[in-house]
Amino acid sequence: MSASYGWRTGWHTQGPSDPAGSWWALGLGFLVLAWVSILLSRQPGSVASLWLANGWAIAWLSTRLQGGQGGQGRGVQVALALAAVALANLLANLASGDAFLDTLVFLPANVLAVAVAAWSLSGGRAWRMLQQGPRAFMSGLWRGALLPAVVGTLLGTMAFCSTSTSALSWQDVALTWFEGDLIGNVVTLPLALCVLTIPRAELLRVWVRPGTLALLLLCTAATLVAGAWLPMPFAYMAVPLLAAASLSPFPVLALATFVTALTVGLATALGWFVPPPISASWESLFINLPLVLTLLPVLMLGISIEDQRRQRAELQSSLQQLSRAHEGLQAFARMAAHDLREPVNTIASFSQLLQQDEAGRLAPRSAQFLSHVQDAAVRMRRLLDSLLDHARLDRDATEPVTLVPLDDVLNQALDSLAARVRETGLQVQRQALPQVLGRRSLLVLLFQNLLSRAMKAGLAGEPPRVAVQVLLTPGRLIISVRDHGLALPPDVLAEGELDASLALCRHAVEVHGGSMWLDADVAEGSRVCIALPQNQDFAAEATMESHP
Repeated sequence: MSASYGWRTGWHTQGPSDPAGSWWALGLGFLVLAWVSILLSRQPGSVASLWLANGWAIAWLSTRLQGGQGGQGRGVQVALALAAVALANLLANLASGDAFLDTLVFLPANVLAVAVAAWSLSGGRAWRMLQQGPRAFMSGLWRGALLPAVVGTLLGTMAFCSTSTSALSWQDVALTWFEGDLIGNVVTLPLALCVLTIPRAELLRVWVRPGTLALLLLCTAATLVAGAWLPMPFAYMAVPLLAAASLSPFPVLALATFVTALTVGLATALGWFVPPPISASWESLFINLPLVLTLLPVLMLGISIEDQRRQRAELQSSLQQLSRAHEGLQAFARMAAHDLREPVNTIASFSQLLQQDEAGRLAPRSAQFLSHVQDAAVRMRRLLDSLLDHARLDRDATEPVTLVPLDDVLNQALDSLAARVRETGLQVQRQALPQVLGRRSLLVLLFQNLLSRAMKAGLAGEPPRVAVQVLLTPGRLIISVRDHGLALPPDVLAEGELDASLALCRHAVEVHGGSMWLDADVAEGSRVCIALPQNQDFAAEATMESHP
């Protein structure tokens, strides 16, 4: 399973690794968390235990054993891992002063709950909790937090009822087990997954820094102050966690959530938080479950923001790849068009010389073939010019937007076509043109192609004529270029079957946020109309597009 990088956060998760050499982490981690949980539950004033150990074991089993050996070998590894969990659980209880036989009563229920949750999260589901957004994260919590809490509660309560002689009721045991297991799994599982799937160096880099340490101190202080002196304390506890979800990488949020829950458990165990009096055991749900309802939305928000960061990073990477590919295509188009010019010019020149030298000796059919060769060479040259213009069009689309005098643009276009203008005798009738907001190079290219198309559309035996007119309307400028040659089909623009020059024109107009259409109310020739927006919004948007 490949690694995945988190945008802006600087961390990435990796797939499951081989369990060899990490058994000590499973056993030691479970032992420490179980001992802390039992220590908190044994303090006076504690309402319910905060069982943190199962979340660590579930995360370890679901991430470390899914990529191991198959068949019997994998079964042996799972059995050894569950044995390590049972041994650590037993040692933690014995270290806390519990009787050996009392510990054995609840041990199978706890181990089976871990096994069921680890199996439910196998197949990559645990790893996907951190990688595939809020839906996968929520699904993982159902499998890795709620399911083991329910299974452990049922099995543990059955074991208690069948063996215990305690004065506690089975309802008290069930509520204590369910609340402690659920809260512990919700806060421990995400943190454990971060520890087990993120490389240690990257995890330390996001944890061991001043901002993270200050955030943890703020979460601890807010929890203690809100719980001791403020009404509705969980609302105030959520404030620094919401800041962490919005501004920090998810591993930092997972650590802050764990510290907040641990602080609540410790303060409650020490009697700093005095819970309201209850008349029935089930009312304790309204004391402990609000903590879950406070932390869960914060975790969901954090994983959602992390998923957006990751998608933005992937989008940015795709855009960069697309930009590099586009630049390479432009470079190839320019090189190909430039390199093909020489053989095309050679064909055109030698065919013209051959026609001149052998004018009287060529058979009519041979002369016709030679004329076809010359015409094809001219068309090929125009296609190469269009290819270069397309490459130039994409390059000039990033030019900054400025105030451009259209009279100067039209003059520049005529100067660039001076040879063809003299050859065809083009007559241009023009009005005084205003200034427009746009990209000068693209506007010059636009007029060049409109004039070139008008010269190609001229009638035989007549010099081509072009009329350039302008109409100012609120918010936009309409430019019309009319020729008196061969008329274009009225639906040529709608059909999309454009020649190279019209395609370039439409592209240039669309880059400026405008539109182009063909005026059908013309007696002869064609009138191409262009509407360009003239407002500050266009200038702002175009400038932003030019400078990403």
